Amino acid sequence: MRISAQRGARTSLAVFGMAAALAAQPAVPIRWSAIGASITAGSGYPAKLQTLLGPAFQVENEGISGCTMLKNGDFPYWTKGRLPQTFAFKPDIVTVDLGGNDAKPQNWDAHKNEFIPDFLAMVDTLKAMPSKPKVFPSTPQPSFLRNGQYAFGISNIVIRDEIIPRLKQFAKDRNLTLIDSYTPWENLDLTSDGVHPDPAKPGADSIAAFIYRTFRESAVRVACIGNSITDNGHGAGAYPIKFNQLLGRDYLVLNAGHSGKTLLRKGDAPYIASPWFAEVFKFKPNIITIKLGTNDSKPQNWGTHKDEFAPDLRWLIDTLMTLSTKPRIYLCTPIPAWKDSSGNDPYGINGDIIKNEIIPKIRQVGQERGLTVLDLHTPYLPYHALTPDGVHPNAVGLDTLAHILFRAYKATPVAVLDPVPARRSPLAGRMTGAWDPANPIAGYGIDAAGRARN
Repeated sequence: MRISAQRGARTSLAVFGMAAALAAQPAVPIRWSAIGASITAGSGYPAKLQTLLGPAFQVENEGISGCTMLKNGDFPYWTKGRLPQTFAFKPDIVTVDLGGNDAKPQNWDAHKNEFIPDFLAMVDTLKAMPSKPKVFPSTPQPSFLRNGQYAFGISNIVIRDEIIPRLKQFAKDRNLTLIDSYTPWENLDLTSDGVHPDPAKPGADSIAAFIYRTFRESAVRVACIGNSITDNGHGAGAYPIKFNQLLGRDYLVLNAGHSGKTLLRKGDAPYIASPWFAEVFKFKPNIITIKLGTNDSKPQNWGTHKDEFAPDLRWLIDTLMTLSTKPRIYLCTPIPAWKDSSGNDPYGINGDIIKNEIIPKIRQVGQERGLTVLDLHTPYLPYHALTPDGVHPNAVGLDTLAHILFRAYKATPVAVLDPVPARRSPLAGRMTGAWDPANPIAGYGIDAAGRARN
């Protein structure tokens, strides 16, 4: 008994050692600093942005009330703000929402010609950090009259006619994506005092939505289709979330997993009937990973419909290719399934069928369609100990699976040349079409982490 326990301990140590080696690049949240003045500090929009982005990201509020971009302003962010904290945070992404307080007469009248040079200096200062963050400047939000005067002396005329045109030209010259937080509010006062969002109205939600949408449009969007191994029940530990963290700041990953689903259209729970199938289309991904097949190995599915597996996979590929983004599709082999201590197939999932029948069909279809097949099965074979019920990885197993997927993806020749979204106008976040001020993120789907999607 003692010998068996020692062997078990050695096996566990060996498995965890292999997992640690595989996870040489840790999956950590993508850090986002939100620099700004009182609207950033007090409205709560960075917290709303955190909800939209989900657990793959970590948003830190770096707003300080009253700050100007101007170094010679009455309360410059340069000396009164949170630049030391931003540097300590080591962000991957920084949004800069300054300019409203610069529109005050005492600042703009004397120093307007210093605004863009100071903004340029701020961007260069941020980009010079060791983390080399992507920087997204933002337009100020509009200011509204109260009793015939602009609140706090913040002139909307200066913002609209002088600051925003300068920022648009600056963003164009520097090839930066400018977040448009002005246009959607221009004729809609959601403020409590002419400047600050009213907590009883969706102003903070709107700002977060504009920022999120702009980032989403600039990112490489990845949709991970799958079943319970992918599903959101794993929360922040889900492998699509870890995959997003490994891919980094240029990516946004949608966890489109749904527990129990089959690839088979006549299976007991077809994925195409899942609401997540519709969410994939709303997300408009550039890349899709398909990791289905585990539940298809159950007797009630495979015994009756196995000859339909390859045709149904072809159908799914063809359907996804109708997306306007013409996504690059990766087929993933299911990970292994192991019998329980009594020799039974857990949940009816047959590991032999997965290995000997389902995976060959996935490879066959991949070859026919010229698609890359990412092998998750073979690299995961050593990790039985990380799969307590024989099917579902534990937290370490999910992290390990994310690393296996990441390495397989990056090992494909085309993956090195990741798709670069088409260059858009500097006001990339400008909202178009109908917009409901009572629900600024209406029309966004909700992903597995509770994140809103458009």
